[in-house]
Amino acid sequence: MDARGRVGYPVLVRAAPPLLLFGLLACSDLGRAELGEGCLVQADCDDGALCVGTSTERGALCMLSCAPFETPLCDDGSVCLPSLDGPPVCFLGGEAAEGASCLTSDVCEPGLVCVALPGEGEVSRCARACDARSPSCGGGLACVPLGDAGDPADPSANLGFCAIPEDG
Repeated sequence: MDARGRVGYPVLVRAAPPLLLFGLLACSDLGRAELGEGCLVQADCDDGALCVGTSTERGALCMLSCAPFETPLCDDGSVCLPSLDGPPVCFLGGEAAEGASCLTSDVCEPGLVCVALPGEGEVSRCARACDARSPSCGGGLACVPLGDAGDPADPSANLGFCAIPEDG
């Protein structure tokens, strides 16, 4: 019971003024975002990483830049993809598993690309990415090139995806 004799009254929480919150954030040392963590601006990311927008619910993330013609697959197993608002990056992926339907590659898990698979019609699916110059799909799968192999102007020239060979 409160001082006015009311029982079960709602408790109101007053939000701090926006300028106060901004001042607290600006004066605090929150650290820098690591690879795969959210960011708002380039300065939010650790040295060497870029703040890159995605079309996923995760928003902008800190990711490393890459050269898709030279290195279609990054050292960490991610895929070098064009970004929405900057240079190509080693895309850390979304959450759609291999075989899941997709509209863009940034919704697929790391190491996967969104492609129209042979025999799937209009539906695109997340498929394992591969380097078309040195395919390593295994399991009887072939690396199907996504771009014009050997064309340095084509960012996906050496990127491929693993699929059942058309002759098998």
